[in-house]
Amino acid sequence: MKRKQPIAERNGVVWVGRNDSRFWPSQPEPAWAAVAMPLTEASVLRTAFDPKYAHLRRLSKNAALACTSRLAQRVALASTGFNPRWQPYPWQPGVVKAPVSVENIGVGYLRANWYTRNLARHAPELAGWGVVEEWLEGEAWEQDGYVVNERLGWFWPLQQYWTQNRAKIRKYKRARSFSGPSELRDATAEVVRALGLSDACFCSEWRLTKRGWKLIEIQARLGQDEGLPALLTDTADPLLIVERAVCDAYRIERAPESPLLRPTLCRDNILPPPAFSGKDEAAELE
Repeated sequence: MKRKQPIAERNGVVWVGRNDSRFWPSQPEPAWAAVAMPLTEASVLRTAFDPKYAHLRRLSKNAALACTSRLAQRVALASTGFNPRWQPYPWQPGVVKAPVSVENIGVGYLRANWYTRNLARHAPELAGWGVVEEWLEGEAWEQDGYVVNERLGWFWPLQQYWTQNRAKIRKYKRARSFSGPSELRDATAEVVRALGLSDACFCSEWRLTKRGWKLIEIQARLGQDEGLPALLTDTADPLLIVERAVCDAYRIERAPESPLLRPTLCRDNILPPPAFSGKDEAAELE
């Protein structure tokens, strides 16, 4: 009699874009899944809009758009106090010139790319708008984490060290403690709630200014850079931590006819969501 194979350890999450990341290793197909989560920037809107993942818990369309569109993100966070000074501008491919531009100093080139075209496919009303933001001075920090069944989980906060022209991050350094700098985690939790993020990972980037914490941006996936997995967790496997959180949060009875990706939720066995640290209910863009 053939011995029954044990269920693989990697369960709970369908990582959308699991074979497409330059920074995260290819992820195996899960034995069963409760949640679909984007692994790459290109997968954020796909996760929320593709009917292929409709049977799974996933990022809402409004939250995906608020993480992708720079205009939608600033509007959604207008009441939090974490936005820098900003204003919208009508965007189109072209050249932006300062009042004086000499030898390409003060010249910016705006080109359409796959990401702007992808936003136009899902939300054409947002694809024609960008934002102009103030230049922020201060320490640069990144706080990554995840939300599963309305419960926040955290990874190590990382201080970013940029090149002089701020074109690229040259290195990361862990905070002195897992809780990170004062109020960074609380600020991130408030932003996550304001955007309505749920059943997703997130990567938030901040500046600690004289006016307090100001959000550079937040996206509904983990950070995308060389060496980040080893810095975010002591185990160097943040994705496994997220999968275990999903397994702990949702108890699932696999449908016999479709054991891989179509679990039958056993409603009586779903764990109640723990208390969520934050002030207001999750807000969605109108």
